[in-house]
Amino acid sequence: MFTVVSFYRVKKHHTNQFITLNQEVGVINMSYGAIAHDICLPASADSAAALAAFMQTAEDEDLLFGQIVFRNQSHYEEVSLKLKEDLQIQALTKDLAELIDSSHILTASFSSEK
Repeated sequence: MFTVVSFYRVKKHHTNQFITLNQEVGVINMSYGAIAHDICLPASADSAAALAAFMQTAEDEDLLFGQIVFRNQSHYEEVSLKLKEDLQIQALTKDLAELIDSSHILTASFSSEK
């Protein structure tokens, strides 16, 4: 398994719109072969407090977690190449970028293969 995780700082008044747009991105990701695409809020105020502090999340921001799952890294690369050509993804990515400061996104990828 290969997964890409991202943490986003989103102004509270943009959270619902950010989630909606991200869900649209997920539908497209999965249409190109991604196994799963999720966007989540913390389960409770305390459940992600340390991470929110690390990310320097402001009082007027929500901390969101995104995850996209692929079979393996080559599958991720295959899907990513297709997504780069997708005009709808390009438009959604632009819309999402208008809602957040992209310099505050923390992204990492992990593999279950060695």
